[in-house]
Amino acid sequence: MRLFLSLSALFISTSVLASGSSYQADLKSTEIQWIGKKVFVKSEHNGTISLKSGSFEIADGKITKGDFVIDMKAISVVDIKDPTDNAKLKGHLESPDFFAVTEFPEARFVITGSKPITSGGTHEITGDLTIKGKTEKIQFPATVKAEGGKTTMTAKIPVDRTKFHVKFGSPKFFENLVGDRIISDTFDISLRLVASESKTSTKKTK
Repeated sequence: MRLFLSLSALFISTSVLASGSSYQADLKSTEIQWIGKKVFVKSEHNGTISLKSGSFEIADGKITKGDFVIDMKAISVVDIKDPTDNAKLKGHLESPDFFAVTEFPEARFVITGSKPITSGGTHEITGDLTIKGKTEKIQFPATVKAEGGKTTMTAKIPVDRTKFHVKFGSPKFFENLVGDRIISDTFDISLRLVASESKTSTKKTK
């Protein structure tokens, strides 16, 4: 019964995405949040980054390709309320210790393909993520829904920062780190991408 329900949900989801279409991200409605944690103490910080541009294409119920540019200069810290401490962490994240935003003002994710799945989401997304000029292939489950004239993709994406030369506080790169000086090598991105079918795409399908 559960398998039947899962397959039914998958069919409904992919059927509304079946026609060949191009979509443009709604930059105001799209939300990207980050969470970074320490390893041996209960401590974490969170904030946001902004999508600068984004588009993707759907065919036969799958996202076939997409291109998204992230504005790293727009990184923010949400959990720290004191203005001085907030600015201090934001400045550190912008520095070469972390994302070096002066040298690398943009990150990029290029979708190379996807496939329908029956658990953990509706699709497994595959693509190339570029941070600090370093590109790595990543995969993650996402839930893609089309309703009310818009398509929404939600996902939680774990990112191994060490693959992108984000080294600060990582025991992979620094010896003798102890306690609260050790930061997890993985940070999480929570994504809620909202997109609308592009006018060009609409004209082509008429």
